[in-house]
Amino acid sequence: MDGDFVVTRIAKKPPCRSVLGAIRGRCKSMPDIEPLCLPAVERLEHLHPDVVHRSVEDPLRVQYVEMLVRLWKITYMRPLLVRLAKCDTIAQMIGTLQVDIDGLGRGLGCGDDEEEMTKWRDEWKNSRAQQFSFLERLTSGSTDRKLICEIKMVGFLGQDTEGSFKRGKLLFLTIRSDSY
Repeated sequence: MDGDFVVTRIAKKPPCRSVLGAIRGRCKSMPDIEPLCLPAVERLEHLHPDVVHRSVEDPLRVQYVEMLVRLWKITYMRPLLVRLAKCDTIAQMIGTLQVDIDGLGRGLGCGDDEEEMTKWRDEWKNSRAQQFSFLERLTSGSTDRKLICEIKMVGFLGQDTEGSFKRGKLLFLTIRSDSY
């Protein structure tokens, strides 16, 4: 085994390999982003042995951890309608993350094979083209009630009376069955 280190920026400070495994599991539970995220996970796993032995303050290790945390946040399970609404943003965030992984790979000396470092671009374009249609199929295959219940169960970003945003529960979405 080539070692591991804890990721202090994630709750409970899990080991890096556990975080990568958890992200992989999260991706598999959201098939709409799985083809976009898994290549990033694989690339971070590939770079892990080159990062693990570096000091905590090493800029390349700090950059690696930052990318890991970004991917952790991207793969947080959101309601289906929110994922549909944010699919363009999420795809762009993953694309930006992939570009950053390219830079990290070059910084670590792993970027010698430019073709290998950039083959993700073609895969990303193909996956991106399928993402929206996949989400649309998932959404249209769900009942209104299921979609509403899914949103009710998750905290939602709501707007208060002064027009500023705050974190809160989605209270205004109490729809009775007779209002359908």
